[in-house]
Amino acid sequence: MVIFGVWSLLFPRSFDAFSDFPPYNEHLLHDVGAFQIGIGVSVLLSLMWSDSIGVALVGFIVAGAIHSINHALDRHLGGHPLDQWELAGLVLVAMAALIVHLWGGSRQEE
Repeated sequence: MVIFGVWSLLFPRSFDAFSDFPPYNEHLLHDVGAFQIGIGVSVLLSLMWSDSIGVALVGFIVAGAIHSINHALDRHLGGHPLDQWELAGLVLVAMAALIVHLWGGSRQEE
């Protein structure tokens, strides 16, 4: 997932030729890459960490951060001017949730 995600994100024309997404949509392929990377990070992290809530939040944070960056870089392709900021806000909420989750979990172990 990470490999395909990086490919779609960085080389959308090549990935499009491989996957045959009709019609070509550069921003969509960037977003596909973001979400594939997030899924891949979640799967890999789940092999090392049994905290399902933590894994889900980290995967969301990774995908959401890349997605927000995509909207900033792809402004010329359309979308709404606030998209990148709204997505970044969701990532900050997820980061806060992860911190609360980790802090709460460590406090319960005491």
